[in-house]
Amino acid sequence: MLTRRRLRTEDLPARPLLEEVLIEVALATLWSVSYRGGVMDADTKHRMSEIVSTDPDLMHGTPCFRGTRVPVRLLLDDLKSGYTVEQFLEGCPTVSREQVERYLELVQDLVTECDES
Repeated sequence: MLTRRRLRTEDLPARPLLEEVLIEVALATLWSVSYRGGVMDADTKHRMSEIVSTDPDLMHGTPCFRGTRVPVRLLLDDLKSGYTVEQFLEGCPTVSREQVERYLELVQDLVTECDES
């Protein structure tokens, strides 16, 4: 059983691992319900839908933080480029810190599930 805890920015892995893991898992889960040969369970789908929305009439269906026009990919690209979460939030004021933290927690849980399988 997984123990849930709040993800802090300092808990994130080193940059090369962060880039590899976040990008691979996050994008795989956004574009389909499959990742690493597994299927996303109903709870995970629900958690994802609370954070991310995909609407063909909004940003051409690009997965965005719910209630915004900010693509989730932008957060991942910024982290990959070495920006901090704070810098991302400064540039995207419509995204809340809670949305970013919940998204990163979800990705962390998915990485843990992949690692355990």
